[in-house]
Amino acid sequence: MFLLDRGRGRKPSIEEALLQSGLSGDVRACSDAQELETALLANERERRWPVARLSIVVLAMGRDGGEELDVLKRLKTEGNTRYVPVVVLSFDGDGELARACYDLGCNFFITVAADGSGITETARHLNDLLKLVAIPSPP
Repeated sequence: MFLLDRGRGRKPSIEEALLQSGLSGDVRACSDAQELETALLANERERRWPVARLSIVVLAMGRDGGEELDVLKRLKTEGNTRYVPVVVLSFDGDGELARACYDLGCNFFITVAADGSGITETARHLNDLLKLVAIPSPP
């Protein structure tokens, strides 16, 4: 799993919550879009696709969603990354943001309390959901 979380510093962190949820596999936490894209493209170049442990992207959406929306758009329009399931975690229940994410191709939009409470429970539910998701191989 690849995680883009620009809001590091919240407790518990999304990365910690995902790991505590019993997630099987690795979490590659990235603090900005460039780091995430570099990691994904390196994965694709090495022909390690699909990589079961790192085949889902979780975008922790900031209030404005600017950088994350750009990342989502590039992921869903370029190369084999368009096949990667993308989960958006938002700390704002803004319906317009949800619509924008779905329009760009996100697979799941999940709202978490703005203060971060419930992130561990949300991560547990996300982990349960991801156990059921089939990851397609690119053509």
